[in-house]
Amino acid sequence: MRYHGPVPTPDPALILKRRPKRTVYRENHPERGTVIVKRFHAPTWWQRLGDRHRAQREARALQEWHALGLPVPFPATVRRQARRWELVLPELDGARTLLEWLQGTATLPLSRAALAREVGRVLAQLDRSGRLQGDPHPGNLLFDRRGHPWLIDPTPAPAFSQRAQPDRARWIRLCGQLRTISTPGFRALVLRAYAEHEGPAPLPSDPLRWEAEAREQRLRELGKRADRWLRESGATHATRAAITARGSDGASPGGRTTRTNASNSAATWKQLWWQYALCQEAEVPACAPVRVSLGPQIALESQPPAGWRRLQEPPAPAAAGRFLGRWHDRGFAPAFLIPGGEAIDSTQPYAHSALGIAGDGTLYVDPERLTIPRRWLAERAGPADPLEQPQTNPFWFPYQQDADAWKAFLEAFVEEQHAPRELRQRLRLHLTHHGTSQRAARHA
Repeated sequence: MRYHGPVPTPDPALILKRRPKRTVYRENHPERGTVIVKRFHAPTWWQRLGDRHRAQREARALQEWHALGLPVPFPATVRRQARRWELVLPELDGARTLLEWLQGTATLPLSRAALAREVGRVLAQLDRSGRLQGDPHPGNLLFDRRGHPWLIDPTPAPAFSQRAQPDRARWIRLCGQLRTISTPGFRALVLRAYAEHEGPAPLPSDPLRWEAEAREQRLRELGKRADRWLRESGATHATRAAITARGSDGASPGGRTTRTNASNSAATWKQLWWQYALCQEAEVPACAPVRVSLGPQIALESQPPAGWRRLQEPPAPAAAGRFLGRWHDRGFAPAFLIPGGEAIDSTQPYAHSALGIAGDGTLYVDPERLTIPRRWLAERAGPADPLEQPQTNPFWFPYQQDADAWKAFLEAFVEEQHAPRELRQRLRLHLTHHGTSQRAARHA
């Protein structure tokens, strides 16, 4: 279907999402009222030859899913407008993604328990239908103002990809995507509801192992997501002269810091910018990336938090526990916080680290001083045992001489673990035993 009315340019205030290949915006349609429009605009002329096919394929898939009784926005029509192919969909009242509901950016229409059960139910309905969602992730499941779920983006998976298959690997991937914004109880309710509604995919038989694999899966995914910061993407705007983080135009209470790199090596700036990106994707407190200028001399611009300064002494135990607990939960090694990867005096680890402290006492990391080799993710043999890595951590040694300080550190460290209660209890016992042994050894 072609719409022959005036050719509008989307008002920036109405744009919901902008990506290199697609823009989603809200429009007041003369016949249908407020609609959601997905405009396809592949970056190269030869890729744009397929935009019409992509729009029509998605419209056909939505029609087919609707006929099967799946909850999808319908009717879906295709039009040619502004020299681009567009998919026109009805607006869903107050719809937000599952990701947005769980992150608390909108008022939840349901209790979290009810939301989890709805996620399990609609996934079971999708799997029973035999249809596959090509890119399954929390952003492709919407809930409207009434709490009704909606499936979107019924596109095929990339060639040779198995990510859409309703199998054990999909559950691990979904758990990894949800683990930092939901509780293990929430994820368990999703599985229970899926089973109750006769979902055909097998469920995990060993939840603790499954959660450990999800942690590892998420870490690998974060590395891939950080790679998109090296090109034009939903996270960045890229030109030959610079790469700029999207959404970084506003002023920062901490001001901005620009550092010029003495080396114009592409490998050098890519590594530093990638470390910034990795911290952002992992939601680790860090100086935020703003821009990397690529010539004639490479310069990195970042935003430190208000009152930020380099650490010269151990911070408050709870502040150290919160940061290091999150650092550990994301799967990062303590050695990455040591510039140059050199050995340091364990009695003064903070003074030699990449860490700083904000005016409110929160610990932040300076990504330019990290040492995270990009090959590290590719070389990992498998999921690390969450109980092993902390034994090599020098950053808690200053707190082990005082029982109250050690307790405050430990409680904050364990609280940051997005893991089932049983695993957190085992971690607490493990670290308490380790800390006690260290103190005994020092006094021997």
